Amino acid sequence: MSTSKHFILCGLSTIFLITGQAKSQGPKTAYFYNPATELPWASCNICFDGGSRQKIPFLPVVNSEKRAPCGSERYSKDIDVKGTLVFIGNGIVKENEWDSYDGVDVKNKIAMFCYDFPDRVHAKLESEISTEDRINEAISRGALAVVLFSYIEQYPFLIYRDMNGENTPEIPVVTINKNGAQSIFESAYLDSADIFNEWKNNGSVRSHALITKMAISIESKFSRIETENFIFFFRESYISREQIEKLADINEKSIAFNLNLFKNDKLVWRKTFTAYFRDYDSKLFFVHHWGRGFSSGGSTYMVYDGEIPDYGLAVHENAHELINGNWGNSTSFMDEGIAMYAEAQAVDKDKNHLQVIQYLKQGELFPVKEMLTLDIGSSNKTHIAYPVSGSFIEFLIRSYSLRHLKEAFKLEIRPEEEKRNEDTWIKVFGKSIDELEKEWLHWLDGQYGIPEKVIRKH
Repeated sequence: MSTSKHFILCGLSTIFLITGQAKSQGPKTAYFYNPATELPWASCNICFDGGSRQKIPFLPVVNSEKRAPCGSERYSKDIDVKGTLVFIGNGIVKENEWDSYDGVDVKNKIAMFCYDFPDRVHAKLESEISTEDRINEAISRGALAVVLFSYIEQYPFLIYRDMNGENTPEIPVVTINKNGAQSIFESAYLDSADIFNEWKNNGSVRSHALITKMAISIESKFSRIETENFIFFFRESYISREQIEKLADINEKSIAFNLNLFKNDKLVWRKTFTAYFRDYDSKLFFVHHWGRGFSSGGSTYMVYDGEIPDYGLAVHENAHELINGNWGNSTSFMDEGIAMYAEAQAVDKDKNHLQVIQYLKQGELFPVKEMLTLDIGSSNKTHIAYPVSGSFIEFLIRSYSLRHLKEAFKLEIRPEEEKRNEDTWIKVFGKSIDELEKEWLHWLDGQYGIPEKVIRKH
């Protein structure tokens, strides 16, 4: 996680592209921006007091620290706001240089701005003044909510990041695309083409107090139950209290399992915030993360498929929390490797190893040293890297020790230049990563039998 304020803008180029598994990770962001998509838990409409309204496809901006829509006070409050829209250009204010609020007032209104217009006059200002700062400026002026639209991204997917969690906005902040912005301008009898052309030609654009109102609603107040080691949040209209109680029991058992699995290190568990979602669509909407599970900052977010509670998933995600809470963070390979190892020990000890051998025989396995820098989960090689990380981590624990693994885990998070000067693997194990990989494959051969020519070919 970065130590400075910045915005993550996730377009189509950075979403999950997991070969053969993408369909199980959740819809693409385009799904939420399709006007035909119905969200029973959320709506965004432009409207008039006369009674007419028009649906605007949108996504909430999610708080990176709390992993919840801005304005929901971390799943404890429904979002329900309606106000007059005010267009404020790029939303920038800098003394003696530019004031987007010149001539308009956003107090008790909804502020709307474009965060990425190709503005040649204010390009330097836009690079200096973060989108978070622009959101905070609107909040400081009393805005009820903030609407961001993108001129470039067809499907905006934004996460509010701030090293100081206290600055996180607790008013609704949402994203729409250029089509949505054009609909808003048209509803106010403005020509979007004229506005954008003026902006391009003059390098700036006038702010407008619009005649249009907007209503934003999100069912973001979740039910809650607390156990010895967890605080669970869930939407009771989609997951019953009885089901959550079963999931709570599974999670409690997963803690006992993980503490026993890593007992040689005397780890301490801290009570964890855990949110469950009924399917991938709602988890992606509320958390902005693809996949069944996600662990971040002392919290976990999981999909419950409505059938048998997933013990393996609970062990996996809670292993993340246990290790990161005691050892700190490491690279994706090390983080996921420990969680995959724990999951396998809980449900199927051979699973990771057998998948690795399958990829090896098919000629799909690629060197471990290439996996060390992967962001597992955001790569088209994710389906291979997950079991490899789990199998390799188990090999290191069995062949060396948990103590050696812990040392490597902590060293691998160092900057690349520092690791080039002092290699993690040689320092801890006295061997290069390539030598350890060969040793690992022969270790697998000793347990499962792998043709020597297959190992040599790899």
